[in-house]
Amino acid sequence: FRQKLFCMGCSHTAWHFIFRRCSYNCDAVSLFQRVVRRSPQEGVAIAYALIDQLLRNMLTNMRQWSTQSDVLHLSVAQFHRNATQAVQCLTSFIAGEAADGAPRRWRPPR
Repeated sequence: FRQKLFCMGCSHTAWHFIFRRCSYNCDAVSLFQRVVRRSPQEGVAIAYALIDQLLRNMLTNMRQWSTQSDVLHLSVAQFHRNATQAVQCLTSFIAGEAADGAPRRWRPPR
């Protein structure tokens, strides 16, 4: 039952906005597919409700983590410019090495 009403961290208000359409007895993907066929505008509203809080959380995390030395920020553009260099950066970060070869504070998650 919990899996049916799951909406990836959406707000309480969004959860009700989404699942009231099926009397709280459906999953978000099936509901979205059914609704978008009937009304693309309503489908967009559901999609917005599903991702709004998720995007807000991501932006909040990015702001909070922007000055943390144990967080690696890589953009898609960096991979497009030089994928080899971006992957080397990622693997060095995971291995705990700084660009100059010095050890980093980062520790792998447990």
